[in-house]
Amino acid sequence: MSIFSFAEDVVDAAVNVVNQIVSSIGDTQQNIVSNFDPIVQGAWIGKGSTEFQNEVTSDLLPAIQNLASTTSAALSLAKEVQEQIHEADSFLDNLFGFVEDVFDAITPW
Repeated sequence: MSIFSFAEDVVDAAVNVVNQIVSSIGDTQQNIVSNFDPIVQGAWIGKGSTEFQNEVTSDLLPAIQNLASTTSAALSLAKEVQEQIHEADSFLDNLFGFVEDVFDAITPW
């Protein structure tokens, strides 16, 4: 166990949480679009419908897309950090494993 083992656990958990958030945002985005489609197709007509459609298409959907893009970028970054920590942990395990093997070879007990 290296000094990075705790960090590995924390980063792995963070990657899992961000991944769940990205998935949830995607699901939410799909639900909004699929539930919005009947309104666009004429299930609700009039000035209120037009205003609602304009707000959804100009504000809500772009904001959700921006949130999805931002969280996807955060997930990519978290995965890069995760990879670097795993590599550092593996390097230290190999290094200290080698030192331990040398120490065991030169000690009589």
